[in-house]
Amino acid sequence: MLLLLVILSFCHATDTLDQMINVPGTRSLFIQDAKIILDEEVENKTGFFGFTIRNTYKLVRRMDNGKVIEKSIDNMLDEFLIVMEPFHQSYSRLNPATRPDFSAYLSQHNDEVTQALLSISDGRREKVTNRFIAGTYDQFRSYADTHTSQAVPAIGRLISKYAYQ
Repeated sequence: MLLLLVILSFCHATDTLDQMINVPGTRSLFIQDAKIILDEEVENKTGFFGFTIRNTYKLVRRMDNGKVIEKSIDNMLDEFLIVMEPFHQSYSRLNPATRPDFSAYLSQHNDEVTQALLSISDGRREKVTNRFIAGTYDQFRSYADTHTSQAVPAIGRLISKYAYQ
C-alpha cells in the first residue's frame, strides 16, 4: 500500500493553468487584473509610438460601453492559457525550494514567451477579413515583439498571483 501511494504521488500531474484560472469567480478576477496590467503597460509607453498607442487605447476603451477591453481579454483568455501552459508545466517541475518566482522564470525565457503570446494575435490576424483592421495590425506588428517582451514580467506576476500563491 505504501508503495502504491509513493507511485501515485509521482504520477500526480500538476493542475493546469486552465484548471486554476477557469474556476467560478477566479476567471473574472484574473480578467480584471489583466486589464489593470494592460492599462499600466499602455500608460508607460513613451515617445511618439507611445503617444499613438495611448490615444488609440483610450478610443478603444470607450467602445462597447467601456467593456471592450474586458471582453477582448475574456475572448482570448483560453488561448492565452494554452500557450502559457508549457511554461507553467516546466516551471512546476523545478524544485520549489530553489526555483525563482514565476515572473523571473518567464523573464529567463522571454523570447519564447513573447513568441508564444504573439502567436495568439498572429493567428487571429490570419482570420481577419476587414482590410482596415488587417492593415493596421500589419503596420504595427513590427513593434509587437518589443512591447510584448516588456510585458512578460507583469504577465508572470499575474499568473503567479493565481497559480502559485
